[in-house]
Amino acid sequence: MLRATLAFALLALGAAAARADSAVTYELPDGSIVTVERSFESDEYSQLYGWRERVIADDPIFPLEIDCPDAGGFAERGSRLAYHCGQEWVAERLLHAVLRDAYGRQLHYIEHCREPVWIDDETIACIPERVTFEGEIALEERQISLPREFVAQGPSERLWLVVGASDRTPGGIARQSKALLRKIPGGFVVKTSDCGEATNMFAWVAEATSSRKAAEVALQRLRTVVKDAYIKRCDARPGTLLASRVNAVDRSVAEMAEWGFDDRSGVSSAHPLPDGRTIIVPRMYVEATSEYPSLSEAVLIRETNGQQHVLAFEHCAYPDHFITQGDLLAFDCAPEVFAYSFVHSVYVFDRAGRQLAKIERCRYPIWSADHVIACRKLVWTNKPAEHRLIRTVIRR
Repeated sequence: MLRATLAFALLALGAAAARADSAVTYELPDGSIVTVERSFESDEYSQLYGWRERVIADDPIFPLEIDCPDAGGFAERGSRLAYHCGQEWVAERLLHAVLRDAYGRQLHYIEHCREPVWIDDETIACIPERVTFEGEIALEERQISLPREFVAQGPSERLWLVVGASDRTPGGIARQSKALLRKIPGGFVVKTSDCGEATNMFAWVAEATSSRKAAEVALQRLRTVVKDAYIKRCDARPGTLLASRVNAVDRSVAEMAEWGFDDRSGVSSAHPLPDGRTIIVPRMYVEATSEYPSLSEAVLIRETNGQQHVLAFEHCAYPDHFITQGDLLAFDCAPEVFAYSFVHSVYVFDRAGRQLAKIERCRYPIWSADHVIACRKLVWTNKPAEHRLIRTVIRR
């Protein structure tokens, strides 16, 4: 059973700001907390005027949903979360949609359904809704189940890491990496959380190998440069940077602090997809070649065989919200800046890496039907803000 507690808070932020009026927290069976925040946009001249609800899991900066009226039905199984949101009004009645989510990733979307229930690890059911002739919402007696579509990422990989340096901060390990790479090319930085450790640190490794014997040979070479180098056993989790042998912190990050950047923004990331592929976002700091320095972010798609990387984007700021449907992949990122604000667009690619669609000035994509993508259109007041849900048919 979910336990809900209600806490009220008033926040005066001025006439043009959103006022937080209430928050409902739900405790899931695994002990994690989901919060539904309800706020009122008090600027009546804005298209955002009125009540809004957003769903927050671990990180309030990146909510699961930015506009989810009548959120509820939270059901958790393993690392996966399902819930319903009110999506549209029909005959003055609010119809819902079920969102199935894992680590902030949308795995499925069902229109006109509520109260999700997990049937097994890969199947979910919900109660369909329809509007009667009299304008009432009728709940069907039967439940519908989704097809199994989640591909397991596989077991952990036993590795032996030949470690030459470690640090708790990205900037610290970047500075050490910069010095070590002059003498030992080919080394790279790993996150110890990729090994399943609860507390993350950064380690520069000369080699990551599945052979303990090969690691001992590499250790002897490294000790000619780093006297206290050592071997660390690691069970690399699938879908991580280490599993893809991707550098977690580029040596250029060492220069970020000098320009006032937060070096944590320079850490590369991996995003496992439901179909077994992994999105890799390498990040590196680019010193000022014109007026300002910048952070370069690319989007790479790692295939399930682990051998191929498809370049979706070479430069696009803040790529996020990666979702799949069959062989289609959608995500958002910010290819442009306007009035000192990043402006996001949604992109859709096929399995071969061909771009099928670009939905300009839109964010937070979700699949709303077969080959139909929905996203929050950006509107402009004093800065860009997400507003209404628009739908786009994806054509091959």
